Amino acid sequence: MEFASKNQPVEHAQLEQVSIIPAERKHWYSITAMTEAFFPYANFSYDEIMRRLGTDTIFYFVALSGSNSASERQSDSINGGKGHTVGFVDFELKEKSAQILGLAVLEEYRGKGIGAKLLQKALDEIMRLSGERAIPLERIDLLVSDSNPAALALYKKHGFETAGKLDRKLWDLDI
Repeated sequence: MEFASKNQPVEHAQLEQVSIIPAERKHWYSITAMTEAFFPYANFSYDEIMRRLGTDTIFYFVALSGSNSASERQSDSINGGKGHTVGFVDFELKEKSAQILGLAVLEEYRGKGIGAKLLQKALDEIMRLSGERAIPLERIDLLVSDSNPAALALYKKHGFETAGKLDRKLWDLDI
């Protein structure tokens, strides 16, 4: 299923204590491991993740857990983040559109608002970067499987609407 967003911010009552920061070299192995676990059909190696992180059109953000207090979390965000990677989101900027490429949260951290924080960060950054480029953004797209109700609900909560279905299966899934 393909979704498009109007970028509506969403409030969450109970968020896991995490920092969302731009991915750095020290996060690449975690991103690679999560990509292999949650998106095995992508066949992305460590080298491919490194290549994607080195472009000026694909952006990664990670969710770091392990900070206890608000001041520690703020300090972590400023100092590059301490703690361990529990999720990531990546997106690609195109000329007049953007695409959320992937969003993953470790199973034991799901249901705590981390996916929502990652998605909101991606949407905020897409809008910020689009503004810097001074090219009007016409849409934000993503692909999601019909068999992923949690992701479908998250995207709908953030203003995404069904824009269509692929006429073929990807990785043996209806998308």
